[in-house]
Amino acid sequence: MTLPLREVAHLEGLLKALTKPSLLVGDGEERRRLTINALCDLLDADAGHWSWGRGNPTTSTIAPLAFIDVGFTADQRVALFQHALHPETVRTFQGRLMPMLTERSPLGVTRRDVLADPEWLESTHWQDYVRLTGLDSWAHAIHYHSDDTWCCVHLVRHSGREEFGPEAARLLEQAVKNVGWLLVGAVESVPPETFTGLTPRRRTVMAMLLDGLSRKEIAGQLAISEETVGDHLTAIYEHFGVRTAGELAARFLRAS
Repeated sequence: MTLPLREVAHLEGLLKALTKPSLLVGDGEERRRLTINALCDLLDADAGHWSWGRGNPTTSTIAPLAFIDVGFTADQRVALFQHALHPETVRTFQGRLMPMLTERSPLGVTRRDVLADPEWLESTHWQDYVRLTGLDSWAHAIHYHSDDTWCCVHLVRHSGREEFGPEAARLLEQAVKNVGWLLVGAVESVPPETFTGLTPRRRTVMAMLLDGLSRKEIAGQLAISEETVGDHLTAIYEHFGVRTAGELAARFLRAS
């Protein structure tokens, strides 16, 4: 699959954000907050949150157990909690995610993937949410680690702004899949020196490789020769002490 340049830039930006020493050495809560802030910047979101909890809308009540947010006011935060636990939200939002999750987990979606414009605009329940929070467009990714344990990332924009596109959902999906400290019970420390000496271009090549692009596709996207891509990959493999793209993925990414 060949990614649009905009999505390549998003992946490069996320990789750069995740390798900042200030993020890598922080505690779990601060690292999650900084990561949400980075995702908001990359996707031009006005606010966002990370949360985890237990429960499955098909079998039990959803129970958030931790919530870390960036950019919400106190009133918005209260409205979000009240709305998230409302039976109509469980039915029309959380309930609709579950059939999608049977195909893959984690899953990234936008508001339009779950609620089409006519239903969104005609629903008193959802328009009350817009009125109370001043928020409209959103992108969301959720990862179920077991039948009843989940984590999610949720980004929002103020009313009247452009809707999130599918590239936002895909980036959030990659984040909840691959960023270790967003996962429940993940190891909370990664040595910052791991990425010392890796140039911005090689970080870009690495991000594209981990997303499944071939050497030819990477060369085409970056307007460089396949030989140059090979040189970058050789340096990246040597840097991480691996021999193949598969070993690199196992080293850098967490399995879903």
